[in-house]
Formats: sequence, C-alpha cells, structure tokens
Amino acid sequence: MERSDPARRVAPAAGRRASRDPRPVPEWLAYLASAFVIASLLVLSLVPPWFNRRIDGIRQEIERVVEPARVQAREQLDAVVREITATRAYLLGGDPALLERARDERRNAEEAAERAAAAMRPLGPEVLELHGRLSAAASRWRERQDALLAGELSARAYLAELPEQQARFEALFEEAASLDEALAAEAVERRTSIRRAARRLSVVVALLGASAMVASMVVAWLARRERAFARSAENARARAERHAKEERTLKEVMRALGASVSFREVVEKAAERSVELTRAFGAYVEKFDVPEPGSEVEIVAVAGKGVPALGTRVPYPGSLSEELMESHAPQVMTEVGAIGERMAPYLTASCPGCTGLIVPLSSGGEILGTLVLLRRAEQGAYTVEEVELARALGDAASAALRRVLLLEDVEREKRARDALLESTDEGILGIDGAGCFTLVNRAASLMLGWDPAEMLGRSVHPLIHHHRPGGVAYAEEECPLTHVIRGGAGVRSESDLLWRKDGSSFPAEFSVRPIAEGGVTVGAVIAFTDITERKQNEQERERLHEMERRARAEAETALRARDELLSAVSHDLRNPLGTIRLSADFLLRQLGTGDERASERRKVEVIGRASESMDHMIQDLLDVDRIDSGRLVLELAPTDPAAVVEETCALFRPHAERAGISLSCSASPELPQVLADAGGLQRILSNLLGNALKFTPEGGAVSVQASAAADGVSFAVTDTGRGIAAEELPRLFDRHWQASRTDRRGLGLGLAIVKGLIEAHGGAIHVESTPGRGSTFRVAIPIATRPG
Repeated sequence: MERSDPARRVAPAAGRRASRDPRPVPEWLAYLASAFVIASLLVLSLVPPWFNRRIDGIRQEIERVVEPARVQAREQLDAVVREITATRAYLLGGDPALLERARDERRNAEEAAERAAAAMRPLGPEVLELHGRLSAAASRWRERQDALLAGELSARAYLAELPEQQARFEALFEEAASLDEALAAEAVERRTSIRRAARRLSVVVALLGASAMVASMVVAWLARRERAFARSAENARARAERHAKEERTLKEVMRALGASVSFREVVEKAAERSVELTRAFGAYVEKFDVPEPGSEVEIVAVAGKGVPALGTRVPYPGSLSEELMESHAPQVMTEVGAIGERMAPYLTASCPGCTGLIVPLSSGGEILGTLVLLRRAEQGAYTVEEVELARALGDAASAALRRVLLLEDVEREKRARDALLESTDEGILGIDGAGCFTLVNRAASLMLGWDPAEMLGRSVHPLIHHHRPGGVAYAEEECPLTHVIRGGAGVRSESDLLWRKDGSSFPAEFSVRPIAEGGVTVGAVIAFTDITERKQNEQERERLHEMERRARAEAETALRARDELLSAVSHDLRNPLGTIRLSADFLLRQLGTGDERASERRKVEVIGRASESMDHMIQDLLDVDRIDSGRLVLELAPTDPAAVVEETCALFRPHAERAGISLSCSASPELPQVLADAGGLQRILSNLLGNALKFTPEGGAVSVQASAAADGVSFAVTDTGRGIAAEELPRLFDRHWQASRTDRRGLGLGLAIVKGLIEAHGGAIHVESTPGRGSTFRVAIPIATRPG
C-alpha cells in the first residue's frame, strides 16, 4: 500500500518558488555602474534598500500582527460556539456533568477572548473597539447563561428565552464578521502600502537612470527585480484572498453542520461541501460500528463522481476504517487499490487511476467512520493547504457528529424516561424550587382532570391542595407537598385530599421526595394514588362487618330460642308421649289376643305407633341440635359390625313382613371391629334401613351388607325402590329436603342426622341410585386400632 507524505510532496514546489525570487545585484555590475555615475549609484544604493526595508516591515507586520490577530479572533469565535453547544447539551440532557462541561467551555472562551484582545492591541483603537463590541455581544449572550449556571434561572425558563438568546447569538456572529472584515481590511491596506512603495521606487529609479547607460541597466535590472517581487506580492495577495474565501466557506460549512440534527444529515453535508472546498472529483463517507468479528463498513453518504453506490457494504477487515483505527490522522493514498482493499473493486471502474485523501471522523477519541476524497490524475496531487482544509472539515464534521450523537443519547434517555412515567398508573408530578410544576405524567393528568400544558409553570399548592378535607383553606406554609423544598425531609401521607380541575376532590395517598444538586434542594417529585375505591372498600367492609355482627347476634338469639324450644319439646312433649305409650301397652294387655277384640286392639296399636313416630321425630330434632351445637357425645369403642347389623335387621323384620318386602342381611363374623358408638352406628343403619323400607313398594327387596374395605368396614343398604334422580343427589343430605316433594314422610332430618353421625365417627357416606331400579347407600367406618 503506497502512501505519500504531503509535507515532502509540496517541498519541491516551494524550492522552485524560492529559485524564482529576485537575487542580489552581481558585484561586477555594481562596479560598472559606479564607474559611470558615482552619484547615481550612491543614490540607487541608498533608495532601494530603504524601500525594501519598508516593504519588508509592512510584510512582517502582516505576518506577525494582522494574521495572528485574525487567528485569535477565529479561536475566540470557535470557543464561544463550543460554549453555546455545551450549554444546549446540558439543557437537553440535564446531566450535571454536562453543566460542568459548559462551565469549562465558558472559561476557555474567556481565555480565548483575552488572547484575542492582546493580539489586536497593536492594530489600533478601531480594531480594539470592534473586538470590544464582539466581547460585549458575548457578554450579553452570557447574561442569561450566567444565571443558568449559577442556579438563579431554571432550565425551563432558559428554554423559554431561547428565541432571545438566538437573536443575541446571531448578533454575536455579526460582530465577529465585522471584526474579521476589519482585520481583512487591515491586511489589504498594508498590501496596498507595499504596492504604493513599489511604485514610488520605480519612479525614483527611472529618474536616476538617465544619468548613465550603466545606471539605466542597473535601473532596468532593479525594475525587473521589483516586478518579480510585485508578482510575488500579488501571488501572496491571491493566496490570502483564496485563504479568506476558504475560511468563509469553512465557516458556512461549520454553520450548516452545526444546524444538522441527524447523523445522516451531517455526513451528507460533509461529503457535499468537501467536493466544493478541495476540488475533489468525488467524495464518500464510510461508517462502521464497534469492530467485531463479521462486522461491516457501509457507504452512508456520497457526492460528486466516481464514488461507490450509496449503501454499499464491505467487510471491516481490509477497509479504510481499519487503517485509520491505527493512525487517527488524514492519509493520502496514491493508488486505487490502496484506498481500502475491500473497496477497490467498486472504484476501479468508476474512478480509474484516482488518488484518495482519507480523513477520520471521530467522537470522543472513537473513530465512527472515514471521509474519502477522490481526485483524478489530471487534477494534480493534494497540496498541504488542501490536506489541512480537509482536516479542518473533518474536525468540523466530527464536532457535529459528537453533538448529534449526544443529542440522540439525550433524546433516547428522555423518551425512555417519558415512557416509564407514562406507563405507570401512579400519578407523578415534578416541581421546581419555587413549587411550580415541571413534569406531569398521563396518570396524574387523568386523575386531576388538568391538561399537562395547563399545569406546567403553575404553583402546586393553590392548584391541587388548597383546602383541607373539612373544607377549611389550607395555609401554603403548612402544605406537605412543598415541605421538602422549604428545607424539610421527604413526606408520606396515607390519606389526604387533592382537588381536581372541576372543583371536586378525592382522597389520595402520596409521597414527596427531594431533588438535590450539589447538596442543595432544587425541586421535588410527588407520587400519588387515588384511594377512593380503597376507602369505599373499607367502608363496605365495615358495613358488612356490622351486618355480620348483627346477624351473628340474631343467630345466637335464634339458637338460644331453639335450644329453649327443644328443651321444652324434650321435656314437655316426651313425657306425655311416654304416658300415651304406656297406656297403649296397658290397653293391649287388657284387650288380650282374642278375635272378638281385634278391631279395638288395632286402634290401640295405631295409637302406640303414632306415639312412637312422634318420639322418633323429637329424637331427630334433639340429635340435629346436638350435631349443630357440637354437643353430640359418642362413646367410641371397638364394636362388632356383624352384631350391629343383626340387631338392626331384627328390629325391622316385622315391619318388612307387614309391608310385603323381602329383607336380607349379611355380615361376615370375621370382619374386624370398628371404632364406633354401638348405639350411634345402629342409629345410622336404622335410619338408612327405615328409608329403604319406606320407599320400596310391596314385593320389593331390601338388603343390608357389611364387608371389609380399605382401613375400615363398608355397610351397604340397597333397595329396589323408585330410585333418586341424578339432579337430586347433591341435596339428598340437606335438612328438611325430601326427594318427593308431594310425599313428605317425617321431618326430612333422617339423612342429615345420618351424615352428621357418620362424620362424627370419622367415616364417609356415598350414594348410588338409578331411577326406577333402586338405590344403594354405602357407609365406611374406620376399624378399631389394635394394640401391639
């Protein structure tokens, strides 16, 4: 890869220019001139050096005073531009680091102003006055900036004055332009003095040439020498004008780049203006991300001719960007193949034999891409001035890229912050040190009924927290929302009142936290939630709790009344029933067994059965009460299940025979004993067997079986009755409910009592039924635990 050194390349040209400069008068010619006209020679030997010294003095004044003054003026303006950029970056991002950077740039600008003033003092009061006007314009722009940097002016207020600041900024640029024009005029005036002195010298030499031929020859020679010198001065003037034009163009480019708002806009303007400034055949910009395996370089901007197509992508290895990662400085490439090995195929056809000037585009020391300037062979090589101009353009583009990337980062952070604030259901408010709104999220706007634009800049207390819950005005000095910015700590309230735009209020829970900068509270963040629904729920819970308390009291009263009623039933009804049963038994014994008294005996038996049925109903009521109140007492002990089955069936066989129903009972004598209350277990089987006989028609069959089951004994009572519909099974054990609503036999408590007794034994009951075919009730009772 062949590269050329710009400094070495322009050195021969400089040597040629030096060889063409006027040389000292030959010694033999001076002797000849003195021989002819000593006086003329004496005059000629004195006058030209005097003019030359004067001309050299003016030229040195231009080089040592005027040009340095212009350089210092440009540096002062550049420092002011950096100061403005840093201030705006802080306004957009709000980062304290950016604020410190703005202060640093301020100090740099002031130092640059002092250097410029020192450089302009030799130029006289008029130039110093123009420089003073420039400094005054900068001071007028800084008045509000000083208030911002000192914390006396908020960022929001500063942004509101931005149009006025922009006007001051433009006035500053106008004063800078006036100063630059004045400095240029100073340079032009001195160059005019040089030309005037040259003309005067020619006149004097011409007058003295008439004295002698040799003197005329000397005068002619001096005239030629002066003409050569004049041409040199003219060339210097042309170069100065060209430099001035390039500087003006560069300033315009910097303004255009400074106004760019995106990465693509910056690189497109950089490519376009580089073609204009450097007379390039074409220009393009390569962009790449952080180099990684497989990363690529992309053409993101093109201008002029002979450039690759926009969007062309090539691998990063072998590209110009990879070359500049090491040098970080502009390079001149003298072969197309050297302009990036990966890009060579795209350039060979479009720009054969072109040379390239490659300028890095960087941000914060990191190269983001490269600006490539192409030039055809007939356009000549790049001069040192063009290389430096391209470097200046690259620096300007890099500064613009840094600003754009910084703004993009700030904007990205702002969007993320806004999205976070808008996504929460909690109201978020920001206030400044004066207690005025600076931020209102969507949730807060909806809860308060205000548009955010209506709230920003207004005081928080009189807008949303002006009255207490009782309607009494809230003194602002007592407002907890502004307590933090008055020097207090964070505040949290579990219940307070906030006011909406329409004048209504709502209970709210809020917290206030301070925002501090450098240990000084500059504002606060308020987070709040509407707790209206929570308050309503609490009131509803209190109302339900009160209703529950009253219902519990009423239920306890009802239970006491029921207990008293059952006690009365147990005592006042069962005693007469016992008398009736004893009397019926006595009458049956008196009537004997003869056929002549059969009719009377049946009537007495009806009385006995009725009293027995009534006694069973009373017993059912008492059992239900004991189950509900937890007063059911069972004496659990190992019990023989076969014996209980046999005893229960013996009690119901006479009834089955009278009803014409077949009753069968079976239980293996080898069944394990169950842990049960013998009477309670018999009551369970009796109720189930009684129900089976009750709902089985004549000619039907009922069976009772006891069999071993897992961890217990299963008792099954099966009948061939009408069965139970599936939709009625879930309510089968409910109290006072019977499957046949038109055939009510008893109180409907039998199965409820059965379920309660089974659960008291630690057992379970299961029903299987088919309408028209009968039902089976299965009861599982745990076995007794055997020792050892």
